[in-house]
Amino acid sequence: MTKSHFIALSCVGFIASAPAMAADTVPASAAERAKAIADQQAQDAKRAVERDEIIVNGKNDAAPAVVESPKATSAIIDTPQTITVISDQVIRKQNLQTLRDALQTIPGITFGAGEGGGGYGDSINLRGYSANNDITVDGVRDSAQYSRTDPFNIQQIEVYNGANSVFNGSGSVGGTINLVTKEPRAEDLTIVQGSIGTDDYYRGAIDANR
Repeated sequence: MTKSHFIALSCVGFIASAPAMAADTVPASAAERAKAIADQQAQDAKRAVERDEIIVNGKNDAAPAVVESPKATSAIIDTPQTITVISDQVIRKQNLQTLRDALQTIPGITFGAGEGGGGYGDSINLRGYSANNDITVDGVRDSAQYSRTDPFNIQQIEVYNGANSVFNGSGSVGGTINLVTKEPRAEDLTIVQGSIGTDDYYRGAIDANR
């Protein structure tokens, strides 16, 4: 008898709760819907804040880096190869005194210290491969093993990553380093540099273009 009463009460509870659930799903009135839409539009209007138009007038005085090789037929940005150019401005402003100092600013280049009887001079490794035979001056191979001390006559340094027989002939897969020497320019320019250091270090350089 107790079990049947429990079932009856359960059925009554379910029937009583059904109208309450139905009442919650009754759609709101037209006025409430219109108010909700108006509130949403007001919030959207706050998000879409009108901004003043900014016009910038200027001129880029710095010319983009270019490759001096006559075999380069397009700009660096359009060349499907990684090419890094260190200009004379960078060499002068960072006070880079040797080729080694200049190449230390480029990732992927390391230097040997005579391991394996490598001898003296610039022992350059480009992307893990020896670049001793992949150094050129104005596109002409300069594979001699010596220390390139002072870049006073260097206009810019071009580092080609990867095999580039198109630009510099046969070489290793690491890449090629091309040293571009200075040449007369159209503008008048005179640069005087001087430095003093320890161990009786003195250095002076004059670069004049007339």
